[in-house]
Amino acid sequence: MIATSVENDPRERIIAAALRSLVTRAHTADEDVITLPIFHPSGAAASVIVSGGPQRFRVSDGGQAYREVEMVGGEHLFGRNASKCAEAFGVALVGKLIMGDATAETLAGYIADVAAASAQTSGRIVERVAARSEAALGEKLYRRLTSLFGEARVVADAEVEGASSHKWRISALVHVSGKDLVFEAVSNHHSSVYSSATMFHDLALLENRPKPIAVVESKQAMGAFIGMLSQAASVIESDAPDTMIKRLAA
Repeated sequence: MIATSVENDPRERIIAAALRSLVTRAHTADEDVITLPIFHPSGAAASVIVSGGPQRFRVSDGGQAYREVEMVGGEHLFGRNASKCAEAFGVALVGKLIMGDATAETLAGYIADVAAASAQTSGRIVERVAARSEAALGEKLYRRLTSLFGEARVVADAEVEGASSHKWRISALVHVSGKDLVFEAVSNHHSSVYSSATMFHDLALLENRPKPIAVVESKQAMGAFIGMLSQAASVIESDAPDTMIKRLAA
């Protein structure tokens, strides 16, 4: 029997192609941009810039983490968090760049470490900014709901149990017209969207299910996340007209 070579094996070619797609390289005369399957909060894959060689190489994230943080107004949190993340991965923070100097033998490790430190930095800061935004949105929402329905009908930071028996903490629970309305403040961050959508789906399985309402600052700013929320709940903006909120309670 003649063994099939790796080159002629369709399965091997498919797997090899899949592996190549996980890491890409863009080459110029002075540097290479390597993109890895590590992701920033925006969904962008982490990229590093490799320059120098063949004895010593400089590996940098090109300021990608800083740009991610800048998009959510978290620049003031960058220095401290980036320094901690860089130190944890054995690389350094130089200005707005996360970087390291590598030899030929350590180049692969530095590429991975710089990318990981960059993604961890942006993820940590964006999540922190999102949590603050969510808290502020929740406070604003509570004031709005009490003005519409009265304090006696609104419970802030309430706990509700889903069909899974998991107890969910929600922004506000409103008791009106013999029904319960679950209002959840959702920030423009994947963890907030995913956890809120999961909660809404869990509550939807209850026999006496409450009405789910996701409250966001801006539908447009939510981008593709809005579709995920809309599958599980009614989505309104924080400055929605009083008539719209009352209509949801009708």
